[in-house]
Amino acid sequence: MQAKCRCKIKNMKLMTNPPESNANAGRGAKEQENVIRAHVRVSSELLIVCTSYTNPSRTLSYLTAPISTKSSTQLNMAANSVALILGYGPGVGAAVAKKLASNGYKVAVASRSGKTSAEGFLSLKADFSNPDSIPALFTSVKDEFKAAPSVVVYNAATLTPPPDTSSIFTTPKEAIVSDLNINTISAYVAAQQAVSGWESLPKEAKKTFIYTGNMLNTAPLPSPTLMTLGIGKSASASWIGLADTLYASKGFRFFYADERTETGAPVGSAVDGDAHAEFYAQLANHEGDVPWSATFVKGKNYAKF
Repeated sequence: MQAKCRCKIKNMKLMTNPPESNANAGRGAKEQENVIRAHVRVSSELLIVCTSYTNPSRTLSYLTAPISTKSSTQLNMAANSVALILGYGPGVGAAVAKKLASNGYKVAVASRSGKTSAEGFLSLKADFSNPDSIPALFTSVKDEFKAAPSVVVYNAATLTPPPDTSSIFTTPKEAIVSDLNINTISAYVAAQQAVSGWESLPKEAKKTFIYTGNMLNTAPLPSPTLMTLGIGKSASASWIGLADTLYASKGFRFFYADERTETGAPVGSAVDGDAHAEFYAQLANHEGDVPWSATFVKGKNYAKF
């Protein structure tokens, strides 16, 4: 039979270093099994107060060490929220999906293969080179979860090196158009669909669009290979910045996320999926005063350069 308990919050002086004995010492195995803990956020520490029905005279009250878990309000809100990751792969996409799922989001992922994820996310096949195919992804998500995604992450990207790597002008215009579809146009259509869906969500829901960018929108690197990627990132940063400026007052946030080193240099191929996941979770909750041009550093989150 499952044990029950009567749990309540008490006003008490915060203990900075509560003894372990408060929680565990002197408790037999049977009593430990019959005690259910109530977790209550108090400042940056976790207050646990619980009275066991099997031993009503014993009330356990103690504080853990400082923690970084979300408040119950945030967790409850996330549990009723949907996140859509567009551009799901083994790096950033997978890390972000797992992080949001651990925070309570129902997660859908879209990739070129549409391969089923080991975590059981709703997996969709996507062709990001065809912007007209994007609305169907949102329809599939809403049909599955009966709600529009409140968090949309656009993580798809591509580039086409010029045939003559010493000259950008050997790049065919068809390659520029195709890459622009993936890097910018499909992202824009995804934002259109996101905003349309947000209108149907509760006012208190955190509505967030995150685009995985880099520093090519502010500092072109001297590499012809990066030209089509830079065109797409720069164009996307333009409309994302405008969208956030116009819609932030409605609670709609748009972010161009750009991972940097501690000195502000580009991370290049050393992109860190887990760092993106931690920062994107913060952005999804609208935590902190983060601008649309969201540069960040691993372990430090937002960093202004």
